[in-house]
Amino acid sequence: MSITIWAFLCLIREALIALCKINLLAWSFAKMFKCDRCGLCCRNLSRSPLYAKLHTGDGICKYLDGNLCSIYEQRPLLCRVDECYEAFFRETLNYDEYLEINYQGCRELKKLALARSST
Repeated sequence: MSITIWAFLCLIREALIALCKINLLAWSFAKMFKCDRCGLCCRNLSRSPLYAKLHTGDGICKYLDGNLCSIYEQRPLLCRVDECYEAFFRETLNYDEYLEINYQGCRELKKLALARSST
């Protein structure tokens, strides 16, 4: 089977497009919020009225199962850190600042949990 130069160039082009998509996906994954699945944010929902519908007064998300979300793929926008940036904060913060604010919140919740467990 003979391949023409044109067909060969088309194959190369498709391969380069695929590589670009992979690199873009890798870059976007590298910049995503890295959750360590400790569940502390889901156990402290009463700290913000934004999450009132997600708990029954105890501050623990009604969808939390162990440390994991039982509705992860269908979770509300407010529970999607990266998508919240696009929807609400993109005009006021750069993405790195936004991530740092979220990581700081995680660190604070971990400090509170540690303080509670040591008393």
